[in-house]
Amino acid sequence: MTAVAGGSKQPARSLIGSFTVATTAAERATGEQASVILAARVVGGGNAVGTWAYSGNGIDALNPVAQKYSEWGAAAQPGSPAIKARAAALRYPETIRASACAAKGKAGGASASIGANQCGFPPAPDVIYWFKTPGQPATAQLLGAYDLGNCTKTADPAELNKTSPQGSGFCSLVAATSANPGYNVDATPAPRPKGVLAESGAGC
Repeated sequence: MTAVAGGSKQPARSLIGSFTVATTAAERATGEQASVILAARVVGGGNAVGTWAYSGNGIDALNPVAQKYSEWGAAAQPGSPAIKARAAALRYPETIRASACAAKGKAGGASASIGANQCGFPPAPDVIYWFKTPGQPATAQLLGAYDLGNCTKTADPAELNKTSPQGSGFCSLVAATSANPGYNVDATPAPRPKGVLAESGAGC
């Protein structure tokens, strides 16, 4: 918390209503450098909630609020692995829970796929998030149907565009699990899934 607040680059002096949530061993093993997710309301920023990922390698600003109000991990060159890592960590259930807790100022919260939530979304199955970057094998992971921290759908094209690189050869897409029975998200390279709900990037 002290390090995040100390990296402030806008006139926001402190963070309040903060919550930290540890990620799972499986998520840490992906190399996405997010061992702990921190979410906090920004004083002086209209109480907007920023989310950060912390690891032994440092702090990375995840959402637009965090990138606006802190220096930590806010910049990434086109094609940088940080872009993919940031997009993945932003959709972790832990990130969603921490953001919801920070917004409400109390503990609790639901995982990404549970429909009984503060956003009023109905229950929905997980979706497949598939990502391709130039020169690297395509990867995939299961994500919740919703980002409960921001009350948006994971398959919302506008939201996907915000967090996805747009350069040549990049492609991010969200697909329905129902259209991909037996899909193996651990396969390398990950096969392009069917039943695409949203996609973003010039390489799609």
